[in-house]
Amino acid sequence: MRISRRQAALLISGTALAGLTGCSPLDAVSALTPGGDLPRDIGLSFGPHPRHKLDIYWPATPDPAKPVLVFFYGGSWRRGNRDAYRFVGQAFADKGFVTVLPDYRLYPETAFPGFVEDGAAAVSWVAAHLTGKPPFTGTTPKVVVAGHSAGAHTAALLLLDRRYLTATDAPIEPMGLLGLAGPYSFDPQIYDSTRPVFATADPPASAIPLSFARGDAGPALLIHGADDSLVRPMNSERLAASITAKGGQAVYRPIPDTGHSEVLLALSTTFARRPDVLDSSVAFLTALS
Repeated sequence: MRISRRQAALLISGTALAGLTGCSPLDAVSALTPGGDLPRDIGLSFGPHPRHKLDIYWPATPDPAKPVLVFFYGGSWRRGNRDAYRFVGQAFADKGFVTVLPDYRLYPETAFPGFVEDGAAAVSWVAAHLTGKPPFTGTTPKVVVAGHSAGAHTAALLLLDRRYLTATDAPIEPMGLLGLAGPYSFDPQIYDSTRPVFATADPPASAIPLSFARGDAGPALLIHGADDSLVRPMNSERLAASITAKGGQAVYRPIPDTGHSEVLLALSTTFARRPDVLDSSVAFLTALS
């Protein structure tokens, strides 16, 4: 099944769900993505909260040399669930990467930095849980943090701000960052929609990944739709430039004729109109192997 970019954008915005009663837009994307026979571990607990659950998508033949991808979904820090992103887990597992999709607490149940701390707990759990187990017998898996939109914001903080992962039971340094349309340089205090979510940020700059750009972190690939009007591409451009200026490795990859939702939909084999998003992501992850 193939649909136009406009139809895909409408689907993910929720305006094209007639006949899909009971499904969220992203549930529909996952439901319409051809399924495979890849194994999954579903609903594993990485903490005490009901939302401290994650799913692991396994390749047919896991390669311990390849990094494990931990992907955080977006949703303005207010909504989302891991099951709606099955198409992301399947896309990367199909390419040979163990892929982990965690849930995390949302506003108003928690505010910044609660959801980032949840992300750190998930990454730490993955490292501790998979270490020494097949196919990672005798080794600790390499972990790349990734995400879309708000999830990319969390992933960037986990790579750049050492406080989160060093405070966990199993500290780990991520190998790199794969970010899709992340708000890395915006100030959440100036927007009505995000101000309450980040009112607890002290100092305010602690909620801005750009504030922590450093040259000794793992490489970053920052993919952004060039037509993104929700999270402006300059967020990725600025972070990549700042990391590079400090001697680090970061690539800003604008995707022409692509918006905020479409850069995520590009990971779905059913709705993908820009295969370069997945291709670039796979090339980046493979280079870290």
